[in-house]
Amino acid sequence: MRGVIAKDLYEIFRIKKNLINFLLIYVSIMIEVTFFVNSFMIPVVQIFGSIVLIPFALTNLLVQLTSKLDEKYGYQKYQITGPVDREDIVNAKYLMSMVFVIINSIVLFLLLLINVNIWGMKAILLLVAISTILSIFSLSIGCPSLLFFQKWGVVPLGIIILISAILQTIFPIEKIVESAKDMSTMNVEILLIISLVLGLATLLISYFVTKHFYSKKEFK
Repeated sequence: MRGVIAKDLYEIFRIKKNLINFLLIYVSIMIEVTFFVNSFMIPVVQIFGSIVLIPFALTNLLVQLTSKLDEKYGYQKYQITGPVDREDIVNAKYLMSMVFVIINSIVLFLLLLINVNIWGMKAILLLVAISTILSIFSLSIGCPSLLFFQKWGVVPLGIIILISAILQTIFPIEKIVESAKDMSTMNVEILLIISLVLGLATLLISYFVTKHFYSKKEFK
């Protein structure tokens, strides 16, 4: 598994073209999340970036890029001849993605602190928590989708982003955040804990299902 992670990280961070592509996507999303702020109202674009773009456009970025490269160079075809098996690939993708989720949550928290006077600490922590939980759900969908369908694996995530954008216009998330700020701390904590447990359970099911069927997948 460590060999797969080392290969994936090398392909992204040591190959200049891949590193530029990664940084362009990552920095553009984080800039959108951080600086599109209206000091006279809740920054709608910032909320949308936190709970939609980061979970569904950024969470699976490492898997998306590495799966695309694996497909391009036919890695799946010859990896079975070496010391790496398919279970190692699945383990590496999920582990790397979970670490990426944690990093994204830390970065999001630090960036939102810029607007702590506008938001307040409770709203910032709530946004980070929602973003992290949605990222876990996104990973449970995106990781198997990208591993099995590779370049077409982004289609489900694209559909989710579109649906989220539509729902944002119908049920503005900023009103939900404002309502949550008025709720008791205990109620919010219970809802977040339940959501986190459901997210982790979904991720665990996704992992075992992916590991089972990926071991049987035939690569052309």
